[in-house]
Amino acid sequence: MSETLKHLSREEQIKAEIIDTNKHIKDLEHELEFLLVREPHEVKYIASIKDTLNNLYQNLEELNEIYIRKKK
Repeated sequence: MSETLKHLSREEQIKAEIIDTNKHIKDLEHELEFLLVREPHEVKYIASIKDTLNNLYQNLEELNEIYIRKKK
């Protein structure tokens, strides 16, 4: 496989990971909103979701940086 195809393939992989991560974040944000309104006593679960969201946002930021570097 040529270097160009490898580069495009990796770029497409990163793009797909960004899309999947955004979807996961959106789903968890909806779940968190629901819990805060309907189940505010679920403190451990809410904290777990917040921690997961923080990790996903960090991962998304890293993926975006990689994607931008690959496009240059």
